[in-house]
Amino acid sequence: MIDISRWPLGKIMQLPDHAFGTKFPIHTNTRGENGNYAWDISEVAMPDMIMIWFLEQRWYYATSVYPILRIAWGDQMPTTHAEFMELETVFNGLGYPGPEPRARGGHFQGPGSYIPMRKPVEVNGRRLVQESYAEGEKKGWCETTLIVSHIPKAVGEWILLVPHTSP
Repeated sequence: MIDISRWPLGKIMQLPDHAFGTKFPIHTNTRGENGNYAWDISEVAMPDMIMIWFLEQRWYYATSVYPILRIAWGDQMPTTHAEFMELETVFNGLGYPGPEPRARGGHFQGPGSYIPMRKPVEVNGRRLVQESYAEGEKKGWCETTLIVSHIPKAVGEWILLVPHTSP
């Protein structure tokens, strides 16, 4: 094994995808309804740095014209919208214009949002936090799944010796 823990992130990002090891899901699920906010926090705290490979968000029951969903990084579940808005956003600029973390809307039985990526993120042991809201006597039940992996600190020598090509 070759120690790459001191490599710059840009060099680590040049490694092939399989060098990042096992990918695993981080999931949150909220039921904002009747003009109230709802929150969830993932059960798994993440290491200092992770690689996000995929974002999926879907609204599986929405009677609201404008059900919203926000995601952020946090250490504990908020109890108010103001507390949630103090958390660090997961993806700057993703959602409707406004303060971060931005809101995203969806529709019942809509296609949801499926975004593949290869994004390194410094999370420092925090967890994924989700907020949802639906106005009046409406419902906005939402879920978010991130597929993530660790950033490697060591790789097999063979990974660096074998030339890699993209299909």
